[in-house]
Amino acid sequence: MNDSDLDRDSSSDLDRRLLDRQVQRLLQVQLWLRWTVVLLLWATLGAYCLWRLRHDLAMWLEYFTWAAVRVSLQSNRLTFIGIGLCVGMTLSTLLWQSWHILWGISQREYRDLTQQVCQIQTKGSEHPLWRWIFQE
Repeated sequence: MNDSDLDRDSSSDLDRRLLDRQVQRLLQVQLWLRWTVVLLLWATLGAYCLWRLRHDLAMWLEYFTWAAVRVSLQSNRLTFIGIGLCVGMTLSTLLWQSWHILWGISQREYRDLTQQVCQIQTKGSEHPLWRWIFQE
């Protein structure tokens, strides 16, 4: 092995570590954005839906029956759909984050994230995520 092979190996290793760090940053930004969407959903739609159910919730706290829940569900379908959307987004984000904590990133997902990083890099500073991924 000569010096040029060593330089090439260390250069490709450095590029690989830099790409890994950029992929991790992109994953963190995606996670942050997911939680931001969840919080915005709960702060707007969730709060509105819970406010619309305030009388039913008071009744449930005083005397809870499944029949009362069924009647509330029948008379407030859109409200329950809104709460279901908030709960669903929260659970999906929790499961997505837990999956990455427990099992890491799959090869397919790593490849997709790498492609996204390359697309962001190609677009440059015009891309909204560029400063979070590429600026130190």
